[in-house]
Amino acid sequence: MKRVFLFLLLLTLARGNGEEEALRGKPGAAYNLGVYHYSRGEYPQAIFWWRLSWIRGQERAGTLINSLKRRLGIREGSLFRRAHPDLPAALLLLVLLAFLAYNGYLLYRRSRPALMAEALFLAAAAALFLLTLRERSYYLNPPLCVVGERGRIYSAPSPNLPVEELLPGEELRCLETRPSWVKVETPWGTVGWVRRKGLIMLR
Repeated sequence: MKRVFLFLLLLTLARGNGEEEALRGKPGAAYNLGVYHYSRGEYPQAIFWWRLSWIRGQERAGTLINSLKRRLGIREGSLFRRAHPDLPAALLLLVLLAFLAYNGYLLYRRSRPALMAEALFLAAAAALFLLTLRERSYYLNPPLCVVGERGRIYSAPSPNLPVEELLPGEELRCLETRPSWVKVETPWGTVGWVRRKGLIMLR
């Protein structure tokens, strides 16, 4: 059973590296889409694609976003961070190696607490594996949306409870989605609901 589990962990790590190779072209593609929309005067779309490019590692996209936001009079600040999926995978590999070293030590000493060590390892590996999945999910599909047209943020999913105005190009973090509404958080701390049709977001 232990060998099967270790094999599955190693297979997961190998698969992660393959996905990373497949993603190498995507930051450039997102950046170029941002340039395309910017040239057409579609500034919210440009910010959306540049932010996605920045999350995936292209530094100059962040500079372009900040410059464009200043021109548009949009409030500064960003809720988004870069999340690289290979760091948790590397930690998982270190835990695996530490377990193998400890197991070898137990065999050398011929003691029997190996079952406790295996239980601790499984708990740690499960926690790190879940972290790996969460980080990879964020890397591939960040909770990113950009205001596409001037609108409002509401305290509830109802047009009768407006809180404040939103400008095209402002970035929001998606917290919850419904068919017609999205719960969002702004960089300045407001949490509320926005009509989904007014947002540019990852489907």
